Amino acid sequence: MKKFLESGRIWPMIVVGILGVSWVVCGITVYAALSDSSHAIEDDYYERAVSWDETMAARRASEALGWTAEVAVSAADPHTGKRWLTVSIVDASGAPVSLDGAEAVAFHHARRGEARAVTLRSTGTGTAAGELGVGADGLWQVRLRALSGDDVFLDSQDVWSEEGGA
Repeated sequence: MKKFLESGRIWPMIVVGILGVSWVVCGITVYAALSDSSHAIEDDYYERAVSWDETMAARRASEALGWTAEVAVSAADPHTGKRWLTVSIVDASGAPVSLDGAEAVAFHHARRGEARAVTLRSTGTGTAAGELGVGADGLWQVRLRALSGDDVFLDSQDVWSEEGGA
């Protein structure tokens, strides 16, 4: 061992070892960044930016309808852990809006990478619901698109889920 240390070979080995540790740390960091579902970019962000004017026109038309949505994320079912997304829409006079269809994209704020598309089925006049799946208690963002005849209603809300269940 003494002869090896005196031969000068130890210093290149130390440099190679430090470089190796650096590569391992970089690999772990890249893996952690790519596999964590709490960090995610907006889907189709470039196409959404290009169509900004059309999106804003659609939102203005939606606001002109005077409709209001009440969105709720249910408590987790104690047996399955699944949650439901429920939406109630009323017009400017407070009357329920008859829905021809509704869909939503929902995600827990702590898990943006786990966005879920939900098809909402009518459960009565102005009310629709759909299975959201398994998810955590806390703050959810729900982006809603509802149809009634030729009218398209767009809404985005932050909703606290009910606690309890699994």
